[in-house]
Amino acid sequence: MNSDTKKILTWVGLGCATLGCLLSVIFSIVTCAKGEWTIDTSAKSMSQGIKVKMSLAFIGTIIGVVLAIVGIVLTIVALEKEGMMFKVAIISIAVATFAVLYGTISTVTVCGYGCSINKGVKKAVEKENKKSSSSYGYDYDFDY
Repeated sequence: MNSDTKKILTWVGLGCATLGCLLSVIFSIVTCAKGEWTIDTSAKSMSQGIKVKMSLAFIGTIIGVVLAIVGIVLTIVALEKEGMMFKVAIISIAVATFAVLYGTISTVTVCGYGCSINKGVKKAVEKENKKSSSSYGYDYDFDY
């Protein structure tokens, strides 16, 4: 491969890694702040298929992670063991690795645990509300 082609691929790889890192960080923060993902498993929706409601910002996180992976691949293809371009390649690989790890780990763990906690609190509050309403002689079942 030509030296100029390797330089171009290294710079494009760095650009993809940086853009992927930026998208991954921004959209994973937005996804985690957006709230829980819910799976509608009512009888009506089960007959039509399970519907998953989630933040559309998660798509941005996926795009960022994919761009970071493309940046890693382009950088590895154009990797040289000498000079200035080797330092740029190492920076590109480090940035892209951070983007992939941050995008996947933060979205999966933080959002997953946050949603589990939110659902647990919601169920506990509903259980307490049901207890208190039945203790006053009211036995209403508000299931919409």
